[in-house]
Amino acid sequence: MPPSPPPAPDPAPIPAVNAAPVFTSGATSAVSENFSGVVYRAAATDADGDALTYALSGADAGLFNIDRTTGAVLFRTAPDFERPADADGDNQYALIVSASDGVATASQAVVIAVGNVNDNAPVISSANDSGGAADTSPRAGGTIAFVDGDLSDTHAVSAIAAGPDYVGDFSAVVANASNGVGVINWSFAADAGALLYLAAGETVVQQYNVTLSDGVTSVVQAVTITITGTNQGPEVQGAAQVAGVDQDNASTFGAISFSDVDLSDSHAVSVSPGASGYLGVFSVAIGNAATGDGAGRVDWTFAVDASVLHYLGAGETMTQTYAVTVVDSHGVSAVQMVTIHLNGQNDAPTVSGSMIATNQSMAVAGHLAASDIEGGALSFSMQGAPQHGTLTLQASGAYVYTPADGYSGADAFTFAVRDDDGGITSGTVIIDVARGETRVDYLAGAQEGVSEGLGGAHSYPQVAALAGGGHVVTWTAIGADVDGLAHEVYVQRYDAAGEKLGAAILVENNFSYGQSLPTVAALGDGGFLLVWQGYHADGSGLGLFGQRYDADGAKTGDEIIVNANGFLEPHDASVTVLANGGFAVSWTANALTDGTYDIWARVFDAQGAPVGPDFFVNTIEDGIQRTQGRITEAIAGLDGGRFAVVFVDEAGADGSGAGVYVR
Repeated sequence: MPPSPPPAPDPAPIPAVNAAPVFTSGATSAVSENFSGVVYRAAATDADGDALTYALSGADAGLFNIDRTTGAVLFRTAPDFERPADADGDNQYALIVSASDGVATASQAVVIAVGNVNDNAPVISSANDSGGAADTSPRAGGTIAFVDGDLSDTHAVSAIAAGPDYVGDFSAVVANASNGVGVINWSFAADAGALLYLAAGETVVQQYNVTLSDGVTSVVQAVTITITGTNQGPEVQGAAQVAGVDQDNASTFGAISFSDVDLSDSHAVSVSPGASGYLGVFSVAIGNAATGDGAGRVDWTFAVDASVLHYLGAGETMTQTYAVTVVDSHGVSAVQMVTIHLNGQNDAPTVSGSMIATNQSMAVAGHLAASDIEGGALSFSMQGAPQHGTLTLQASGAYVYTPADGYSGADAFTFAVRDDDGGITSGTVIIDVARGETRVDYLAGAQEGVSEGLGGAHSYPQVAALAGGGHVVTWTAIGADVDGLAHEVYVQRYDAAGEKLGAAILVENNFSYGQSLPTVAALGDGGFLLVWQGYHADGSGLGLFGQRYDADGAKTGDEIIVNANGFLEPHDASVTVLANGGFAVSWTANALTDGTYDIWARVFDAQGAPVGPDFFVNTIEDGIQRTQGRITEAIAGLDGGRFAVVFVDEAGADGSGAGVYVR
């Protein structure tokens, strides 16, 4: 095998060439504001495998640090998007990153972009807001100021009621939000009708929470609405009221409805008559005070004594008006009128039972007694004829009764009396026909002491015949009590046989006021009427008093004060019963103008009530007139309810001496 050729000589050495670093990291990076970590990491390769070092330069390099070995880039101060620090102020930070292997250096432009982060919650810059409104006009409004460091944020607002059952509407809107400063406008409105129940000073408080949001964070502000009540007065419901009364239905009642939207108010009621002198009593009271529900009621009543309506004839009406005032607790009032009609009705005539007497075979004439409170004309007619005689009766009431020949004893007839309005009343006349001869029969053989056993001195007696044949005696007892000074009045009744009926009756048990000088008249029912003079218990001086007694001698009704005019020292009274069942009294009393005396009288109805005031009897007022009632009966009843008064004028008609007068 051929021998190997000799080795070739070593080639000549080639000189080494340094390779520059080459960047492999990108030219941009994006981070959010406030980020404090690595925002960019520079990376490069070196073909020679040399160790590389990194550095920064450029317009914004001073804001960053770079790790020379790792290439990590960090902000020296965390970036703030709202306050950019880059040279252009646009949050685009410009850097030049270089990598060196100690021989060669490579550079790369890098932009760090900082993005916005919602890192500032809005802040309310005003205190909690409030508003006030009246219940009659519930309106309110206001503003809430706020700030937001994130200037580019948009904002939304909402409102929520803090409690249930609120009245009205609350709304809020963002009115302005530029440059981080904003304003929220809020408003409140409610229907006044839903709040008028509030009384004056009462309040309703409603709170609303207003929330402002920038989309990420939110803040809440409270708005308080205070609604204050004002007073609304009561209102009466319905038209003025009208009611009527009459003699048969002398009372009536009604109710007035009223309302008050102020539910806590209390109410009072009063009444004012339209004029003075009204009849009856009108009363009012709160039936429902309207507290709590606003619906109230006033109850009213009216009542009048039916007897005072008798003077009203059929078809006549008296009208009385009353103002009923409802006032609330704040002094506001409402008025409702109530009208009461007092309606007249026809009152039938009033008749008095009559008794007439005649002798056998002797006619008797007279006039029937009747009266009509309305004052109308009366017409008489016979209903039942007498059984033992004949009767002629005129429409005027004039009659003639003739007993049958030879008849004596009792007879009777009935009659009817009719007034202008058709009212009819019946009456009866009892007739006593006496035997023709005249005879005196003595019932006892000797006189009898009326006042025996009573003590003291007794004088001024009076006697009256009673229905049924009995009689009554009255007199004055002087010094009959223990001090020997008092005047007393006694009455003793007798039956038809002349026998005493019980013990003497002491008329007045008040010794210290001097009852004296009684006068007596018989009543148609067998009772009697007594009038006397005495001193008033109140110290007002001498007065006249009366008392009615029934057939058994018992008092009927209250004691009667006869004279209405006081301090005139009335005395010497006389009394007579009238044909209509009433009675009249005459007396002497001091004259009104001088120190002389006048004659007075007064009329009373069958129940003892005065028909009118005291009145003068004498028409000649000069001089002294006296009734002399203590020694004679100075008054007498006539037919038709008339009466006559007789008296003495001490000067006489011509001044020649005392004279007797009658009226």
